[in-house]
Amino acid sequence: MMRFFNWFYFFVSIGALLAVTVLVYVQDNIGRRWGYGICAVGILAGLGVFLCGTKMYRFKKLVGSPLTQVAAVTTAAWSKRTLPLPSDPSKLYDVDDAAAAGEDLKGKQKLPHSKECRFLDHAAIIDRAEAASPAEASKWTLCTRTDVEEVKQVVRMLPIWATTIMFWTIHAQMTTFAVEQASLMDRGIGMAAAAIVERHRLTSSTHGVTLTVFLLMPQFLLVGAGEAFTYMGQLDFFLRECPKGMKTMSTGLFLSTCALGFFFSTVTVTIVHKVTGHGPRGSGGWLADNLDQGRLDYFYWLLAVMSAINIIFFTMAARGYMYKEKRLADAGIELADEEAVIVGH
Repeated sequence: MMRFFNWFYFFVSIGALLAVTVLVYVQDNIGRRWGYGICAVGILAGLGVFLCGTKMYRFKKLVGSPLTQVAAVTTAAWSKRTLPLPSDPSKLYDVDDAAAAGEDLKGKQKLPHSKECRFLDHAAIIDRAEAASPAEASKWTLCTRTDVEEVKQVVRMLPIWATTIMFWTIHAQMTTFAVEQASLMDRGIGMAAAAIVERHRLTSSTHGVTLTVFLLMPQFLLVGAGEAFTYMGQLDFFLRECPKGMKTMSTGLFLSTCALGFFFSTVTVTIVHKVTGHGPRGSGGWLADNLDQGRLDYFYWLLAVMSAINIIFFTMAARGYMYKEKRLADAGIELADEEAVIVGH
């Protein structure tokens, strides 16, 4: 699977490289019509390649929305929050009971019970009204223990998910303020590094010296290397760790960290501009329209401190996380068997 991700990221990077070099050159020196035309031809060519491989693709039948399952488990658990949890987890409603009642499980595999997030176990309690025919109960009032465990697995991943958002906040600066930095430098041919470079650039600009744009290379190299590790790591982590019945949620979790990272960047910039806008450097504050009149280096140092704090929380979350492979192995379930079911072998 990692081999697929490596090639996937390789071609994504090649596309990005061509977009910011060849395509930009064509648009600036030949015309934007040619640039848009190349994009249109590229999209059509990619669509053609995609359609040519249709017969070789393996399709997995959808078993419902994972978001609906999360909502159903949460709603059922809340509605039964006053009911006492049984001391024996085997008394909770599970896929065995559903199968015995003739319910279509859609290939759902039984998962072992875990002690985390016990509140969600309320969703699998059979109350008196459901005791006669639990299989006929609504999924919004009664869920199987396996459904609950799948939602628990998503909850376990949330700390890792949350602590990866900060990286994409940092990444957003490379397409905004770093470009503005470069526009004020000689273009002839992590955040701590960016702050040091910006401080050096700002000092030099006050003396009428224009620095070479190559001084920005360290911050771009660090962010670029970080993107490769983060992009690949997130894709692999979420796809492997998402429950079998909620695999469609894996890429959504990854892409949501990218989106939230850029949104958080906007919020951070707005707050910093609001707080520092009336500073001694003028109404522009740290993020003035003219970088020579602002203190972008202070903003970069702020992001460096936020990243350092974030890495502490990430390390704590990573050390406390138990991978699905180990958790299932402790319960006597082979992950290879589960993956075989996932891909339809």
